[in-house]
Amino acid sequence: MKTRSKEMTITGYVAGNDWDIDDNVAGISIITDDDEYIVDLKGMGEELIDLLDEEVEATGVVRKYKDGSKRITIIDYEVISEDSFGDYLDDEYEEEDEGDDR
Repeated sequence: MKTRSKEMTITGYVAGNDWDIDDNVAGISIITDDDEYIVDLKGMGEELIDLLDEEVEATGVVRKYKDGSKRITIIDYEVISEDSFGDYLDDEYEEEDEGDDR
């Protein structure tokens, strides 16, 4: 049962949370540092399926349920620059390689 809803903006990674019989993604969530928001796959939410593992900033109506789950109906979203995240990963790997004397 729904407890309350409000419009908010969240930032997190798009992740699959349900798969069909052919192993295709059938449901997604946005995982933030603090929570998981199940994405309603209507309207703009369906577009996020193509952004698995990408970081997004999404605005939408969030409904919180008594069982603790949260669902978001996406109103707008923006992909966070994957270049900055990729550069961070590249820097991490370079640091590890520098210490490797093999």
